[in-house]
Amino acid sequence: HIKESRSILSTYLPSGGGARGSPYSEGGALYAMGIIHANHFDLETKNYLLEQLHNAQSTEVLSHGACLGLGLVCMATADETIYEELKQTLYTDTAVAGEAAAYGIG
Repeated sequence: HIKESRSILSTYLPSGGGARGSPYSEGGALYAMGIIHANHFDLETKNYLLEQLHNAQSTEVLSHGACLGLGLVCMATADETIYEELKQTLYTDTAVAGEAAAYGIG
């Protein structure tokens, strides 16, 4: 199901506009996308999760899911840009997103 991950999770993933779902289900879907792609690097998924992390700066729960998902997708890639993005989230004054960023880095 790696190739179909976005279509499978589409009802739960954050939408670009319009009505939004629960931030908890959306954050969980971002984490689920990371679990699906763990140890199977996909550039498109990495870019999607990175975009969601940038869009979720004001929503701690979405940042949490995006950080965990990015950590799983980029596991063992030694990607410096992802490290810097996660470090930037770690240094924000949010405990939940900062913890997820630390897990994603580690």
